[in-house]
Amino acid sequence: MRVTNQMMSNRMMLNLHRNMQRMDNLSNQFSSTKRINFPSDDPILAARALKFRTSLRETEQYQRNVGQGLSWMDMTDQAFRSITTIVYDMRLNFNRSINAENQLQERQAIMAAVNQLKQQLGTAMNTTYAGRYVFSGFRTNHPPVFDTNQPDLSFRINQSFTFRDMQTTHVAWRDYPLSPANPLTIHEGVRILSLPYAGGITDFALPAGSPFTARALTPPVTAADMEALLRDDPPGLLPNEVVLNPTTGEIFVGTNVANFLQDGGRLDLAYTRTGFSRGDLNPRIYFNSHEISEATLSSTGIAQNMNPQAIRDLLQNPNGLNITISGALDGALTILEGHLTTLSTLRAIPNPAAADLAAIDTLVNTTIPAARAALVPLIDADVAPAAMGDLLIANLGALTSAEMRALGIQHYFNDIGSTTDQRLEFEFSMNTRIPINTLARDVFTAQMYADLRELARFIDSLERMLTPTQIVRDIVRAENSEADEDTIRQLIAEWETEERATLNYAMQNRFNNMLGRIDVHFQQVSRQDSDLGARMQRLDLIRDRLVEDRLNFRALISENEDADLVEVATALSMAQAAYEASLRVGSNILQLTLADFIR
Repeated sequence: MRVTNQMMSNRMMLNLHRNMQRMDNLSNQFSSTKRINFPSDDPILAARALKFRTSLRETEQYQRNVGQGLSWMDMTDQAFRSITTIVYDMRLNFNRSINAENQLQERQAIMAAVNQLKQQLGTAMNTTYAGRYVFSGFRTNHPPVFDTNQPDLSFRINQSFTFRDMQTTHVAWRDYPLSPANPLTIHEGVRILSLPYAGGITDFALPAGSPFTARALTPPVTAADMEALLRDDPPGLLPNEVVLNPTTGEIFVGTNVANFLQDGGRLDLAYTRTGFSRGDLNPRIYFNSHEISEATLSSTGIAQNMNPQAIRDLLQNPNGLNITISGALDGALTILEGHLTTLSTLRAIPNPAAADLAAIDTLVNTTIPAARAALVPLIDADVAPAAMGDLLIANLGALTSAEMRALGIQHYFNDIGSTTDQRLEFEFSMNTRIPINTLARDVFTAQMYADLRELARFIDSLERMLTPTQIVRDIVRAENSEADEDTIRQLIAEWETEERATLNYAMQNRFNNMLGRIDVHFQQVSRQDSDLGARMQRLDLIRDRLVEDRLNFRALISENEDADLVEVATALSMAQAAYEASLRVGSNILQLTLADFIR
């Protein structure tokens, strides 16, 4: 094969370029200390490096999650230490209270101390971490226990009771003014459930299809009302009845209801509570509930005091409206029909005083014309607007401002609460999610609060049931007009002693019951504290493993990417020598010309 100078020059330049490229590659490795600087340097090593780096970043994020989770749990653990101490001190006070030698004043002093502990317990439940309430589930911007008075707040609350929530105890009552005509009455062995609230309770009801019936006593509840309810012959409390005293928050259950609970049943109740005080449980946190406010639907279509922010919020989250008819029902339906095609739910809630509304039932997936047809008898009868009741219209859809003005919408509710599964879970490793929070309803339970509130109310009411000394003196003097002063004083002392002994007997029964119940509540707190400790211990183990994983991934990345500088330096020196040698040889080849061969 004929070899020309051009061929030799081209081959020399190719080899020279290869030596330069190899020296450049080694120089980059030496200066960067990395085996690869571009994916093209070694695609296999590059792909492996990406996997290792991704795993390292995930591990570092898991470590940050562990840090945040442990910080949240540490704050919760500090609150638990305070809560455990408070509940234990309550138990000690209740243990002291059952001493038979304690008189009415001693037990009242013990209850005063317990009330202070209850307030401190509410403060502990409102513990925050970085401005978020640690016991509030998802609603970390709401305190579990109200820290201010909320007199205008209204909630529809759904609450469940089991056999553990029922107690058999003594009930005492007395009408005012205190006099022989209004004697002190105590009824023993009464089965009651206690709501966490007293006063401001309306619309007490059982769910549809319940085998039991519910009713509420009409405030003000008198001793005659209580006597009529708890009498044995004829029975005032029917076997299937659930009766609420809205003034005290006591729920009296019939024998069939009590047996149902004893057999493992669960009693679901619903009620509306308006007005909350500082220290009350927050329904958003504790119960399946929704906040209620009313909107006015006027047949004239004129809206007063429109709230632009309420309109915007409703457009973003149209969960529902509680609409009150303020004009003729026919006109109101006409307005709705002009703007809305269908409603997912239309329910007429009858006013108990309006017998004409008793036949109206739930209309599901209905249209306005269908609703109109169902309400035609009322429209034709020209029932007064006040007797129309409310229309609960859910999922209205997106309304324009003009449509809302035409409907006269002023307020709305969209905070539909649920206490089911409000665990804040963090991911701490692949497929490992652990809840970091503890729910308030599992620590300072609604029943624990109700028990303490009811006991405090009962003790306070007993103090006000004592007949004033002056009234006792007048009665004794009237009945013993010829007795001397010493006899009068003795009779007064006997009266007051007997009366205090009766009240003290009822009080001791309540304290005896509470001692057993506080043990149950203390065990519940201890279980939740132990559960928190177990989760924290698990997180400590995960944290230690993540530290090891991070070190391992860093070692793998170093092994995969880092260059051996000694080896690279040796290879670079050899490559440089080869490059210089190729330059010398190439220069000799390039110096040859045709004249050199002619000679």
